[in-house]
Amino acid sequence: MTHHLSKGGSVPIPDAAAAPVPLLVAFGRRREPAFAHWRIDPCALVVGTQETATAAGLLVHAGAPALPDGGIRYLRNGDEPESTGAARIGVDLAALDTAARVYLAATVVGADGRPGTFGDVLGAHVRLTAHDELARYELDQDASTETAMLFAEIYHRDRSWRFRALGQGFTTGLDGITDRYGGRTETARTR
Repeated sequence: MTHHLSKGGSVPIPDAAAAPVPLLVAFGRRREPAFAHWRIDPCALVVGTQETATAAGLLVHAGAPALPDGGIRYLRNGDEPESTGAARIGVDLAALDTAARVYLAATVVGADGRPGTFGDVLGAHVRLTAHDELARYELDQDASTETAMLFAEIYHRDRSWRFRALGQGFTTGLDGITDRYGGRTETARTR
């Protein structure tokens, strides 16, 4: 059963999803011919209990596709079964410290590589899956100037992992997100 979340809403991640089946976090948009040259490019930032990145390498994106322990991975088109052609973030909860939070973010990139805004795409959303879709959050706001978006987070509370919809936009791209949490985007800018 899919939980359709509104901003701030959260759901527990079932225990079965925490064991042998890695979670996939897929970012998408409505397919509209007029906007076909834009794509949503995902990333994940892992932070510790102080809400800061615990090391510079904890930003996972196309230029840095995995954490050293493999707990978070950027999956390019076709890297996982049942690929729909979109890049996704793979999350292995068993490999993560329960004190960690995983912020799931994205930017908009044109076919020519230039950055866009979330106003350039329609129906931007994030889906959490483990075989089946567990949760979905669709942006319900006008994000015409935001160049990066914190869509959701995965965190541990009361002995279980949870998924929360955030929908917080930044007009300063990934730099705005990583400045807030202490990560670095040097390699992200080269994609």
